[in-house]
Parts: sequence; structure tokens; C-alpha cells
Amino acid sequence: MLKIISIGYNFNEKKIQEILFDDENTLLDADVLIIDPTCITPILMDDARLHDDGGYRIENYGKSQKIESIIKRRKKEMLQLLTCGKVIISFLPQNNVISMISSTGPTRLFLPTTNYSWADFSDSRPLFRNGTGKSFKIKDEKHPFIPYYRAYKEELEYNVYLDKPAENDKIFLVNNSDNPVAWTTSEASGSIFFIPPPPQDCDKKKLIGILLQCLNRLFNTSVKTPEPEWVKNIHLPGEEVIQEHITEIQNQIDTLIKQKESSEIEKNELIKYKSLLYEKGKRLENAVINSFKLMGFRAENFTKADMEHDVVLTSQEGRAIAEIEGRDNDAIHIDKLDQLSRVIDEDFKENESYAEGILIGNPYRLHPLDQRKEPFTDKVLIGVKRKNFKLLTTVELFGAVVHILENPNDEIYKSKCRKAIFSSSGYEIKF
Repeated sequence: MLKIISIGYNFNEKKIQEILFDDENTLLDADVLIIDPTCITPILMDDARLHDDGGYRIENYGKSQKIESIIKRRKKEMLQLLTCGKVIISFLPQNNVISMISSTGPTRLFLPTTNYSWADFSDSRPLFRNGTGKSFKIKDEKHPFIPYYRAYKEELEYNVYLDKPAENDKIFLVNNSDNPVAWTTSEASGSIFFIPPPPQDCDKKKLIGILLQCLNRLFNTSVKTPEPEWVKNIHLPGEEVIQEHITEIQNQIDTLIKQKESSEIEKNELIKYKSLLYEKGKRLENAVINSFKLMGFRAENFTKADMEHDVVLTSQEGRAIAEIEGRDNDAIHIDKLDQLSRVIDEDFKENESYAEGILIGNPYRLHPLDQRKEPFTDKVLIGVKRKNFKLLTTVELFGAVVHILENPNDEIYKSKCRKAIFSSSGYEIKF
């Protein structure tokens, strides 16, 4: 029967020995050690004072030395357990950092200590970053602690994530940004399982049962005698050939993964043109700029002092300034045309001639294309004729983009599009 010791988590179960982090009871009788690092925080905070830099400090040298001694003793015991192939399960509460004085000389030195300092067993110490969330993604369906996640996934919350996983860390759960929030670290011949803390006020008997289920999965599948170093120099007939074949396959996989990633980037760049049909704001502006570049324009945003133009177009056919607007459930209104007029006048102050003005609209952007109404109001149509400006819908621009993507070398069509923009004063541009 497994001997389980718990530090800092109250199971209220006779079969589980519960001890304090700073008492004299040893951990060395355990087969499985369960630790809740929140139990260390009160020890660290006992004599801590808020410093001017916003952090907490322990400036009492004797207190600092006492805490350091306790952590060293517990860490030594844990390392002995791991060396014997035992298991540590650590819940993952918030990482609390306290600076403890480590030198009382002329230059006082303060070193950070946390409620995870006991886990610093090697140079590849975990870097715990605070961050709370409830979104999880499974990275390893066969992980022995999958029953724990399944049992509490509706209530589970992570409080820290792993910043820089070590090579031998086996990631179990990640958040939506792919930061590890549950993982296994191998140390000596044992393992440390870092998992999010159980829900508050959970049924303790249920929790014990789930943890035992996870441990049974672990011991039935994972525990084996570590291979001695000298065995690595013994090779069976055919072993090297198989390994070469594995390496070759892995190289092929790596190549395919790189090709897939490259194709995904290419696809993501391509489908940005679909933003012409449904976006607004900066995303719509970027899609319009890239579309004009396909036509052979030099297209870019312009910002100078208090002047800002959505798009400035230049080519051998001429120079134009465009204002762009997307509307959820409406046509493009006269106020955007007034803004274009002001922009053109501002630009003329900086240049020798008036630029052509284009009002580009994505009206009814949330509607299917065949259900959209007239794109511009009557006042806009009247104002455009009076000012000799041009109108263009992003749906029309999208059609031109599709043609160019299908026929990238059709310079005649690109020239036709550019000329249409400069010869369509007073009405809607059609390519």
C-alpha cells in the first residue's frame, strides 16, 4: 500500500499523513508526497515588510537564515525521495516572491525566495509566472493525470504557468496561448507532477479517489527500473538500422512540418483579402492597401503631425487619396465624404496639385453579399458628382483581387484597373 504524505493540504483522511512544511516530521517515509505551496507563504510573510519598490522584504537576517534552513532541509528530503524513484504531486497556486536578506555586510544583498523554491533541484529550475485563467487544452491524452482534469475540468482554474519548459518536461495541459499549466518534471529517478489546484470546497474523498486513480495509472504504466549508463553501450542486432530508419522518418516529419507551417503562413496571408468583404477599421484598411499593391500601385497609410490619410495611392497614372469605412448594417453616409474633402484640402497645402479623392466603402458588411442594399446614400452620390470624387466598394475591389490572383501576370488588366480609378470621376468605379 502506498504511503502518502501531504504538506499544506488537509485531506481529513487517516491513510494520508499530514505534516507542516516547517515542523520536524520527515518526508522520507513517503512513496508519494503531495504539496500545496500555499503553506509556505505564511512562513515567508511572517516578518516581511512592504518595500518602496512594491515588493516584500525580510530584513531580519536571523529570520532569513531560519527560513532558508527550512527550505534546504525539505528540498534535501525531496531530492532523496526522487532519487529513490518516488513521486511528488504539487498543486500550482499563485507564485509569491519575497526578498530575503542574505548578507549583512556594507552592501546588503537580498535574494528572491518563493513558495516554489523547494522545486529548485537543478539548473533547469521551473520559471513560474503568475496568470489566472480557466481555458485548457490537452497536450497529452495518455498522461496519467488525465482523470484529474476530466473530473474537474468545469471548475478547474490555473494560477501560474510555466515560462520556459526544460527539455525533459512533459507537458500535460496548456492555456490558449500554449503556455504549460500542468506538466511533469523528471528529477533523478523520480517525477514531480505539477497540476492546477483542486476546486475550493471540493469533496475530499472524491479528490483522494481521483488522485489514487491517477497514481495507479502511473505505476501501472510508467514505473520501471532506470536504464544504467553502461547498458547504452550494448547494441542488439538490427538496433542501429532501426534507429537510422527512425531518424530518417523523423527528418522527413520535420521537413513536412516546416512545409506545413510555411503553407499555413502563405494561406493566412492570402485569406486576409477576404477581410475586404466583412471587416472595418485598420484590418479593412490593410486589406485595401494590399489590394492596391496587387494592381501595381504604391499604397500606404500617411501620418504627419495632425494629418492622417487612410490610403495614399501613387502610380504612373496619377496620385489619389482614399478614405475607407465599413458599416455593419447601413450604407455609407455623407459624413465620410466630408472627411475625404477635408483630407484632400489638407493634402493640397503640402503639395503642388490636388490629389484625386476616393471614398471606399464596405456597407452592410455583416450581411451576405446577395442581401446587401445600395452601398452609398443619395447625398453621397450627389456630393461625389459635385466634387469630382470617386466611389468604390470593397466588394468590387475583391472581384479585381480574385482576377489578379488567378492571373498574376495579366499586366493589361492591372493597368485597366489603375486607369479606371483615375477616369471614374463622379460615380462608382467598376473594374
